[in-house]
Amino acid sequence: LPNWNTNTTARVVRSFKAYVVAGDITVSTTRYGNRFMWSGVASPGGLPATYDPTLITDDAGYFDLADTDGTIIDMKPLNDYLIVYNVIVFFAIHLIQ
Repeated sequence: LPNWNTNTTARVVRSFKAYVVAGDITVSTTRYGNRFMWSGVASPGGLPATYDPTLITDDAGYFDLADTDGTIIDMKPLNDYLIVYNVIVFFAIHLIQ
């Protein structure tokens, strides 16, 4: 993906609405199995300009699903929600604009 940080990898990458979302993230050599990331907004049919959560000019970001020790194994859209599947539980994520 263009503009993706070369020190970061993801085991799960999906599109959801105008975003690219990723789960089970490795930064350098540290694995964050319960980390969920999202890109900045993409134009219809395009790719996001950034995935950098430190930029205040875009809405890219991440959070750790800290309520569980399991890793993210998949993500699927369901109507207005993104269902994030963990080896132990699942989460329903809703986009608020």
